[in-house]
Amino acid sequence: MNTYGYVSVETVMEKVLGILPANVVYNISEIVEHIYDSIKLIGTDLNLIYEEVDITVKNNKALIPKNVETIINIRYNTIDLVRENKFPSEKLFMYFINNEVIYTDLDDCVITLETKKFPIDDREYPLVPGNFVYINAIVNYIAERLAYKLYLQDKLNEHKYNRYERERFIHMESAKSYSRLPQTKGDELALEMSLSKLVEQRGRGFNVRQTNANTLISIDEFSNLIGKYEDNKA
Repeated sequence: MNTYGYVSVETVMEKVLGILPANVVYNISEIVEHIYDSIKLIGTDLNLIYEEVDITVKNNKALIPKNVETIINIRYNTIDLVRENKFPSEKLFMYFINNEVIYTDLDDCVITLETKKFPIDDREYPLVPGNFVYINAIVNYIAERLAYKLYLQDKLNEHKYNRYERERFIHMESAKSYSRLPQTKGDELALEMSLSKLVEQRGRGFNVRQTNANTLISIDEFSNLIGKYEDNKA
């Protein structure tokens, strides 16, 4: 659980610009990507929040929101079940995930994702955990990425770039180590439970837990299934 609160993209960039040359040029979209990348590399759940997200399936596929990091479970939306007067056990389905898209044998319906998401502000920019270890790691990660651009453009010499690279490595490794330490007794117990009870499979870009109700299948299996499904519709 995040007990430190959050800081904004602007707060992070103020610190980044304080250690970079004045000639650095950037746009907000690349900074957002660097923040997401750095948090994923640190590998911590500290900055993730649990949320159930309803998404619409059209043409057997649905887009996953960009700030979703982990999908815990996928289920058929209960509103549709009530409308069709069916129990959840009667509405099983199969799916696979490719990048930020879910492909399923369902169509024209709503499915619910149980997710862990990055918290975002009203502009849909990521919020950074307000812990100095993580802030320093993310700041130095972004600084190195922007410094590398300057180095490629011959606006920064190799010696100075190596300094940014070294600082990024030191602070990122420090944050990775820190993230693996249980922050509270509750976190420690949760870690033990997750190791003993959960079996996870990795979809491309996401951690997906297999459930009894819905089955995560391979792309080849799904292609065969959709082929049969289309034949039956015809």
